[in-house]
Parts: sequence; structure tokens; C-alpha cells
Amino acid sequence: MRFDDRMELRVGRDADSDIEVDRPFVSRHHARIVCRRQAFWLYDESSNGTFVRNEDETVVYVHRRSVRLWGSGWISFGEPLTADSVVSFSHVE
Repeated sequence: MRFDDRMELRVGRDADSDIEVDRPFVSRHHARIVCRRQAFWLYDESSNGTFVRNEDETVVYVHRRSVRLWGSGWISFGEPLTADSVVSFSHVE
């Protein structure tokens, strides 16, 4: 999928989400992934938060705030990063 600046995807349990994630701790409208000025941002809008591990392998817990997604890494919606809970991402120029 190719992103244009100002494009956004909605992530959640809701069937109307752009990315539907069927996990126990995922909110119906959990987060948004937004492209702004050629950078990707995750905006958490959930009750349980989101765990993000970027390319430097630092894990960040985000709850009702935003974090920049850079390089490649993993996202876990509503629960800590485990093999069963993660979604991978990779920014390719």
C-alpha cells in the first residue's frame, strides 16, 4: 500500500476499520496511523494503549498520545509485545 501525505488508516476491532485486529484487548477504534510530511505517526485512541518497538529496539508504551514509527519494527495493540500479538511495519523509501 502506498501512502500519500495526509493519508490515515484506522486500526481496531470494528469491522469498518481499515486494519481490523481481532484481539481481546483491542478497542473498537484503537488507533490511527497517519502520514504527515513523509513521516508515519501512530495516534493511540484506546483504553488499553499500544506498545511500539521501532528499529532501535526501544519499546514505548503509548496511551492516548502519539509516537513516530520509523525504520522497521513491531506494534502490539492493547497488550505487551508477544509473538501472538504483534503487527510488523517497515518504512521503505
